Amino acid sequence: MIYVPGQKFLGPKTHNGNVPVYKANGLQCYVLTLATLAGLYYAEVFTATLIYNQLGKIYVALSIGAFVFCWLLYIKGHVAPS
Repeated sequence: MIYVPGQKFLGPKTHNGNVPVYKANGLQCYVLTLATLAGLYYAEVFTATLIYNQLGKIYVALSIGAFVFCWLLYIKGHVAPS
């Protein structure tokens, strides 16, 4: 996402006066991901059923990872806000 081009825009000012800069390149990254998946499939690096067969495990891992990450952000916000 760092190297994919996109229009830059400024986010809201934080309490410390920081103004985050965002890049609107979500659609480009999505298309790039799909093109990479299709390219790997047609190059016979892996089969698409590999992802489908492991989808339940992928969802569980992503859900647990997101839950843990949110708790870490919550704790960081209380202990060392920035």
